[in-house]
Amino acid sequence: MTSMIETGRGESNVEMRDRNRYVDTLSDFSPEEMESLCQVKRFIECYEGDRDFRKALDDGGNFSDDQRKMLKDIGVTFEPEELALLWEQPSFNAEFSHHGFSVDSFEELPSEIHETLARYPRLRTWFLWRFRREKTGFVQKKMVLSTRSVSDEYTVWRARRIATTRNELGSYGWDIDHPCHAVEMAVGCSVGCHFCAFDAPKLQTVYDVSVPENQAMVAGVAQGMADVLGWPAAHGMLYWSTEPHDNPHYVKLLEIWQSITGASLCTATARAKEDWVGELIGFYSKVPAPWPRISVLSRNIMRRLHKTFTPSEMRDTILLMQQADAEVFRAKVPGGRERMLKQLVESDDLRNIDTDNPPDGFDVPQGSIACVSGLLVNMVNRSVQLISPCYTTLENRYGYRVFDKAKFEDGEDFKRVLEKIVARSMVTEPYQQMPMKWRDDLKFVEQEDGFTLISPTTRRDFRRGTLHLVTGALISEGKLTYGEVFDHLSDHPEIGPMAAIAMLDNLFSNGYLCEMAITQDYRARKEAENPALRDVEIA
Repeated sequence: MTSMIETGRGESNVEMRDRNRYVDTLSDFSPEEMESLCQVKRFIECYEGDRDFRKALDDGGNFSDDQRKMLKDIGVTFEPEELALLWEQPSFNAEFSHHGFSVDSFEELPSEIHETLARYPRLRTWFLWRFRREKTGFVQKKMVLSTRSVSDEYTVWRARRIATTRNELGSYGWDIDHPCHAVEMAVGCSVGCHFCAFDAPKLQTVYDVSVPENQAMVAGVAQGMADVLGWPAAHGMLYWSTEPHDNPHYVKLLEIWQSITGASLCTATARAKEDWVGELIGFYSKVPAPWPRISVLSRNIMRRLHKTFTPSEMRDTILLMQQADAEVFRAKVPGGRERMLKQLVESDDLRNIDTDNPPDGFDVPQGSIACVSGLLVNMVNRSVQLISPCYTTLENRYGYRVFDKAKFEDGEDFKRVLEKIVARSMVTEPYQQMPMKWRDDLKFVEQEDGFTLISPTTRRDFRRGTLHLVTGALISEGKLTYGEVFDHLSDHPEIGPMAAIAMLDNLFSNGYLCEMAITQDYRARKEAENPALRDVEIA
């Protein structure tokens, strides 16, 4: 029997996820329409993953006989001319996306959009499916971001990390949904992508799930998260800087986790062997869910997948074209590997330019590939780290900060360790001795009427006179405590205690203060009060 996790509002995890499932995107399509949209999806994949095919389309749909035959061989039965809108009006896709953001239903789109799509029925079906998928994903993400966990500490800490990430990473920070966990079932990775933002080492050890004790430990980790955090245990992944395919029992791991949390965790893989992909499709098709996600490293891999699986079989599978000539669609994050880190020296962000007069064509690169605001667990090393995304730098080369770390002995001990981490490292509110420093990525600019904080991607002005002038000056000293800053502001004749509390709470809850310094200080104080919260550091 599948156990169900309470969300903290008397609602089971399964009930919460069922409110807006991916299956909603598939409703109302006839079998013929479903087959059509699957074929259009495959056609688009060819465009993204094949440079020659892309050139033919961009040149006015001038497809060769071999390319037309190739489409037929991989299950695209219609003639390309049925999608002529893609090359006759190349701006349509952007126009559709622009209007799609501002309406709640497909029917509310402008009449000119509907008139255009009426001439291309196959594309209309595909755009309708895409619209539903994006809207359902948006609602699902909003729900995940706003639903409280059973742990007040984790709920408050995660909310602050979400606010920080949005400020630090800009638009990308708004796009991620901050899953609770990533659980690695190996040490290292067998693939070795040159662009790996986590700089994964070569594969060393795989967690052997055929051993009953190891299965029990996986179940114990899942149950520990469920007991301490609640529904977030169902929101994560069983990989990180590892390759799921390296574990021969990976789907068994998904099933164990599902039996505890009721959730089908996501999977991203860079391996594309037919039996492996088929196994994943078989698991996720039971839900259904928009997984697996496959990083396609070459055109030949894409071709092999297209020949092996029909368009309908891969309806829910996401193909991410990661080959070098597809970087027009998917630029790589400059981080992790040494060759990628070198790009950091060559790229500018908002801290390095005149934000009032940015240079032509200025664009800040995606700052991180990390998404987890919670736990990074490695089952081989029996280690757990508390992490959250940040802008990639030479200091934070993997795009996340580590706020705590510990070891656990087994599944039962994991729960105890997790409770320690929550108690000693998840600060819920300002306290008197809290160190007051700006977040390490922020550039502080003093202004005549206050100050400006510039992150790599975002500028935020605090320019309302005395309150902001005095607050900026005090925190910029970098050596005062919350109590000391509050006393200074509270005693100021033009500020007072109420404005002081509001100002400092705003800076704290929105993540402008240095969480690393706060966590280190808070942990030291908690451990001094309660030695049971201490733990042996990972060497």
